[in-house]
Amino acid sequence: MSPPCACKPRTNAANGPTYVVANSAQSCIEVEIFAFRCFPERERRFYTYTTLGPFRSTVRYNTFVKGSRSQSAKDDETSRKTRQELEERLRLQEEHGASLSKQLSNIQEERAKQKNRFQKVNEALAAFEQNIELGHNKMDTAMNSEIQRRKLHEKSLFSKMTEIEDRLNTYVGNLTNSINQIKSGKENVKIPSLDIDGLRREMEAIAADKSKVSMEGLLKLEEKMARVQTGLVHDRKEITQQISKMSDSDDVDKVKDQLKKLTNVNDEMEKTQDIIRDKVDKQIPKDLNELSSKTDNIRQQLNARLDKEEEERLVRSIKGIETTMLRVTRFTQVRKGARSPELRRRSKIRDRCRMGQVVEN
Repeated sequence: MSPPCACKPRTNAANGPTYVVANSAQSCIEVEIFAFRCFPERERRFYTYTTLGPFRSTVRYNTFVKGSRSQSAKDDETSRKTRQELEERLRLQEEHGASLSKQLSNIQEERAKQKNRFQKVNEALAAFEQNIELGHNKMDTAMNSEIQRRKLHEKSLFSKMTEIEDRLNTYVGNLTNSINQIKSGKENVKIPSLDIDGLRREMEAIAADKSKVSMEGLLKLEEKMARVQTGLVHDRKEITQQISKMSDSDDVDKVKDQLKKLTNVNDEMEKTQDIIRDKVDKQIPKDLNELSSKTDNIRQQLNARLDKEEEERLVRSIKGIETTMLRVTRFTQVRKGARSPELRRRSKIRDRCRMGQVVEN
């Protein structure tokens, strides 16, 4: 149904009212009211039944259109707001996703860096262990070579000392043989000679090489030198006793001169032994007293522990004996309680009854 046109009447005495098309719903209502007032009574009724009904439909239609437009505007606004919210959410989600992607990328990069760093650390540790192993091998090789060198040097010193001992023994033996020949009355006896300067140089060389010898080697060298010196002192004493019993002669004077050389050799050997002994004393740990005190402390702790264990064992034995004595005492008391006066009286009655039965029988 097409809406009726709304007109605004213009009064004219000759031609009657004229109508002007309205431009809006409000203008249309004003036109209709104005026209209704201007119409005569008969025309008013006719207008009421013929024109006002369509006018009402027009108002409802316009109201519906206006409501529809308003609802459409609201729907459009709601759609626009919803679209904006969705776009904002999508934008935030995209930003959050981008942030997460960036964080994940950073984590992966950091993990790769850490992995690379750990790999470098492992490589450095492997290289360090390899260097340590090489250093240990070099040190072991150097120490083994040094030990072998020291052993060879000690062996050389022992060989020199053995050679000196053999030379002294040979010299003392020859000197004793010459003395025996002099005692037998033989004249122009050949007296053996001893190279004191050569022995002194060898002893000085041994003393100078003391720093190249280990503690064990020094102790063995000192022991060997002390043994040689003891033998030399003993031989010199015997030779002195033999010479004291002999009469003076040229040969005896020569023997006395050789005896003085033995004394010089003994003095040189004593000096060398003192040098070696001093080196041994310096190589002994300075905290030997502390080590001794620690040893005494450990010994005291062990003794205290042994005493404590012995005391605990004795205490356990005493407790066992006390328990046994307590059991024996309780058993004795039980037996004494069994022999109470009432029981003894009943026992006597039983005994008398038995005696009576025996007499009756």
